Amino acid sequence: MNRWQTSLRDGDPIAREPALSPADVERMRRRVLAGETRSPSMGRALAIALSGALALVIGIGAWWSGAAPPAPADTAAAAGSNESENVRRQLQFATPGGTRVIWIFDSNFDVR
Repeated sequence: MNRWQTSLRDGDPIAREPALSPADVERMRRRVLAGETRSPSMGRALAIALSGALALVIGIGAWWSGAAPPAPADTAAAAGSNESENVRRQLQFATPGGTRVIWIFDSNFDVR
């Protein structure tokens, strides 16, 4: 046997305890087979209360954050979409953390 296995077995505090009495073993066996638990209704009540609280927090958070900002009007549609003009379009959005991202699309951009 390896040295570390011997060290683990020698240091095991359970190995030095006396075995359970046959009455204790039988009592534990009956409880397991009967499926006894302490308070099943208390667990259900707690789960329902936590679910309700979570739904309330999510609802308040959604209401508090407000609606998304309105989308900007399309400048090309408003200007009449003339190809000779330098029409710029923007796409903007903001994250819940406050970061704003703005993309500007230039119609006269040419890759050479």
